[in-house]
Amino acid sequence: MPSRDGTGPPTQRPRDTYGGTVPAHDDVEEFAALLRGLKARTDRSYGSLARRLNMNTSTLHRYCAGDAVPLDFAPVERFTALCAASPEERLELHRRWILAVAARGRSHASGRRAPRRTPPRPMPRRPTMVKISVQGRTSTAVVLEALRVRVVGRDTPARGTVYAMEQGCGGELTPRSFAVDLDAHRPTVRSLAGADSDKTIPAMRMPYRVSAQDPEVLLVKARVESCDCRWYLELDWSSQGRTGTVRIDDHGRPFRTSGITGLPRYWYSGQGWTPADE
Repeated sequence: MPSRDGTGPPTQRPRDTYGGTVPAHDDVEEFAALLRGLKARTDRSYGSLARRLNMNTSTLHRYCAGDAVPLDFAPVERFTALCAASPEERLELHRRWILAVAARGRSHASGRRAPRRTPPRPMPRRPTMVKISVQGRTSTAVVLEALRVRVVGRDTPARGTVYAMEQGCGGELTPRSFAVDLDAHRPTVRSLAGADSDKTIPAMRMPYRVSAQDPEVLLVKARVESCDCRWYLELDWSSQGRTGTVRIDDHGRPFRTSGITGLPRYWYSGQGWTPADE
């Protein structure tokens, strides 16, 4: 079943769910501890996992050891799919990855740390990015037939303040990318070519097959300029004569994406919230 990853700012630090307490100040080690815990639940070696992730074994080992932090979450998302992580575990791993990236940036910064700024109440950022992990329950292939967008409401762009947690984390380092223009009268989901490090990822053509051994991660980027839109996705599938449609939304509610032209913006620099230039 598809799962969604949230991108909101962290609220508190729980205990390490895989045994023991990780020091609260060491965000990189917290992230690495979750990776090690997921890896320990599989019967795969670092080399076997790395081959399926299309990365070097040493790179994966450095991530799990806390010696490095990936600048993009896409390879981590594929790692969680291979390790059969639950949606809750993927959300927590994404939260700790954001903190680890920020911590690594602070460790490389020189000079005295600037005081942290707290922006006003945030608004949904643009674009809205929805990551969908798709994996069959068995070795039997599941065919992804179509991906659609449904707009259920349009209002004038909301007022508020915009924040971004992933400034400077790279570009289209995603397995399978899709774009949605919510300003269109009848928006459609358009498949895009992408890249993972120096490797080109072709645009996905549906129908497309997945299974328990061959998961996929879909990244849908929805953009808007002229409205405050509420929308959700529908994914059609078929397998051995059975068919179905999965609704992909924000835990039962439509996603919300609003134009941000003219609004104050902040990004997380590793030293706190910093005003961003227009």
